[in-house]
Amino acid sequence: MSSVASCASIAVVRNVAGRASSSSRPNPASRNARAGGAGAGSAAMPSARRRVVASRRHVHFAVSAADAAAPATAGAGIAVRPSAAPSQPGETLEQYSVVMKFGGSSVADAERMREVAAIVLTFQEEMPVVVLSAMGKTTNYLLAAGEQALKCDNGEEVAEMEPIRLIRKLHETTMHELGVDAETREEVNKLLNKIEQVCTGVALMQECTSRTRATLVSFGERMSTRIFSSFLRSMGLRSRQYDAFD
Repeated sequence: MSSVASCASIAVVRNVAGRASSSSRPNPASRNARAGGAGAGSAAMPSARRRVVASRRHVHFAVSAADAAAPATAGAGIAVRPSAAPSQPGETLEQYSVVMKFGGSSVADAERMREVAAIVLTFQEEMPVVVLSAMGKTTNYLLAAGEQALKCDNGEEVAEMEPIRLIRKLHETTMHELGVDAETREEVNKLLNKIEQVCTGVALMQECTSRTRATLVSFGERMSTRIFSSFLRSMGLRSRQYDAFD
């Protein structure tokens, strides 16, 4: 039994296929539950035993009517954070039981992430692995940044590129609105700075290889999962974030 599963923690995993290197990390498998926008791959737990299908346009269907009618409940966390800490999903379970996959449109901003949290909390009988894509159009912005960097001469020009500014603004705004912890802010800001560093390397070398593009794209999921896991913890829930390549 892994240490994560034994404490009924919500695992938040970036949306790529991969393998965990330690028995304390969740291992991806073939089955997954899809929700919202499209994603480039999936990760799942071997113990996952059923699918959960939900999306932004079906969020009121996915959240119970009782939750939707009560402003102070977790289900209504779509609009406001609950005044009392919600119950930990899968509290009595000893292993992960379901995988929930949410695409980019489902985690496009702070409001959408609140909706996703409300959906996750609806399944109190499950210990979930939550697989997330990059926020909104972040993947497109990252690819555009790599291409535009070829036209730059230095890091200063890279920092002023519109895709870089849009990515930074979206993630900084989302962290502020969700009230993520200082450690997560620092981690995400480091990733934002690394994006600029990679693009600066593209500008200096005057090439953007397929490996470089893959590296750029990975930043989106690495940031979205860290932000969402921190938001769950701010609600009083146990949650841990994992990168599939860890």
